[in-house]
Amino acid sequence: FKAKSTAGRSAQDAENVTVARKVPDMDFLWECENRLWGCKGKDLFASKRGDPFDFYADDDGISTGSYWVQTGSAGDFTGCCSFLGYPVFFKEDQLYKVHGSRPSNFQVMGSASLGIAKGSHQSPAIAGEKLFYRSRAGIVSYSGGVPSIISQPFGNEKYYDAVGGSDGVKYYVSMKNSAGEYSLFVYDTLRSVWHKENCGEVFGFGFDDGLYMLENGPSRGSIWYIGGGKHDKYLSAQAESPVSSMARFGRCYGPASGRNGVTRFHIKTELEQDAQLSVKISYDGAPFEEILNIQAQKRRGYHIPIIPKRCEYFDLSLEGKGEWKLINITREIYGASSLPDF
Repeated sequence: FKAKSTAGRSAQDAENVTVARKVPDMDFLWECENRLWGCKGKDLFASKRGDPFDFYADDDGISTGSYWVQTGSAGDFTGCCSFLGYPVFFKEDQLYKVHGSRPSNFQVMGSASLGIAKGSHQSPAIAGEKLFYRSRAGIVSYSGGVPSIISQPFGNEKYYDAVGGSDGVKYYVSMKNSAGEYSLFVYDTLRSVWHKENCGEVFGFGFDDGLYMLENGPSRGSIWYIGGGKHDKYLSAQAESPVSSMARFGRCYGPASGRNGVTRFHIKTELEQDAQLSVKISYDGAPFEEILNIQAQKRRGYHIPIIPKRCEYFDLSLEGKGEWKLINITREIYGASSLPDF
């Protein structure tokens, strides 16, 4: 800007004055305890308390000063977040927590643990009081100690470029496989179960009285309201069409040849209005055949008895559309008490 000076000069004289506030070059930023924390390379930065633009305020014994430190481990930082009231920084094979209340007593505590994989800096999210993110070994759960891998159900498939979000109970993560195809996975922290959603690439998540998701769908930039809040105020939103689902159980062995035992199943389930459920069974590796199809006119429970044919083994599959719940499955064996339970 231009500042006018009249001291010893005419009113028409003016000079240029440049005012600048220097901010470190940082790759990743996060807010914690009224400070802005960031990192780049091997360096950690913290702004002055209450001032996200001042990273060079001298401490001078006060608690509001800025902070900078360089770590000695190999590799660059791949992400950061706030968890349990501490700033947490990640490399691919290191995890750092910053303890303390002021620059004079800040302590950076490092440990050799699974950190955030490169390209997955948007994957951290807190669900069920645990922090989830993608590491080089897969999705991990971190509660303050040693991260534990929870993505064993993905098998040998490798995923990259994870973007995560949470509604407080479920962890949502969008990832790309080696073929470049995106998938959305959901981890239910109450039941420790993974689900795969019918969704493509996700740019980001946000929470405001419910979880929102920005998807690269058919109309690029589609916003989905996943739920978790008072959704009745979003009258312009369109409800998702009924979702198809399937539950296929492990192989079950029938009565052995020559025995007179008869195996019977009792399936107890509950269907919401307009939901559908198909019960299918496969004998000795043959194609699945439908033995029952239910279309609920209203919400109600169903008790389904099934007597399989005599066989060496069979597979059971439940395929539904809409909202339905499997309550339990009971297996009865007559005259063959030595057979294992279902």
